Amino acid sequence: MASPSNINTSSPTEKYPCPTEFNVQDFVPKLLSQRDYEKWKKLMEDFIKKRGLIGFIDGTTKEEIDNQDYYKAWKRSDNLVQGWILATLTQDIRLVMLGL
Repeated sequence: MASPSNINTSSPTEKYPCPTEFNVQDFVPKLLSQRDYEKWKKLMEDFIKKRGLIGFIDGTTKEEIDNQDYYKAWKRSDNLVQGWILATLTQDIRLVMLGL
């Protein structure tokens, strides 16, 4: 029998939030360019931390492949963070990041 500490009582959306009501450019007005990495990084990290999603950046939030509902919620949050990052890159850097 599983001990109470091993039971996951959070829902997928509680574990992997997806706060879509924000326009990232309102909070990270500085687009990443070759000269402004440190300023951009600070703004972006602060924005992502405040939304409870920094684990997608620092690697502490791991992909859950064993549970379809949790995987979908994880993937949705991961895509959201990626979208925020891409939305704050200059066109030149975005093309490099996308491999174009």
